[in-house]
Amino acid sequence: MRPRAITCTFRTVRVVGALLFLAASAGTGYAVRAAYQKSRPADVLFALAAPIAAVIALVGLLLVFVPDFFG
Repeated sequence: MRPRAITCTFRTVRVVGALLFLAASAGTGYAVRAAYQKSRPADVLFALAAPIAAVIALVGLLLVFVPDFFG
């Protein structure tokens, strides 16, 4: 018996995109704040994490507005 393919509706993809956007936006804000407040070794890691989280937030917005972008 063949396994069924996983199907996602546009609504599901939009909800996942919105949650991804919210979580990554919060992560960006936390990383920027921590990059200014933490001591030397940790601030570099937070400074690297902030733009990565911003890109993830943009991918979330892309999924919200264009749900079939990735396939």
